[in-house]
Amino acid sequence: MARQCKDSDFIPGKWIHYWGQIRQILFTTETEVYLHYPEYIGGKLAVSKNNPFLLTFEPLDDQGQIDDLYG
Repeated sequence: MARQCKDSDFIPGKWIHYWGQIRQILFTTETEVYLHYPEYIGGKLAVSKNNPFLLTFEPLDDQGQIDDLYG
């Protein structure tokens, strides 16, 4: 299930959803998250942490219920 990102979701190496594509987080600052974006010069894209198009996914358990893996 997709949901809006919280600060605890911005972990370098984690994969998140941005504008219809899955991107990996390279690093973060206080207000931005930098995503791996090989289509851009430099290979990264800075996105505001409160961007509504940044989504994460809750893992599901074997019964299709949200797994509390991330707390």
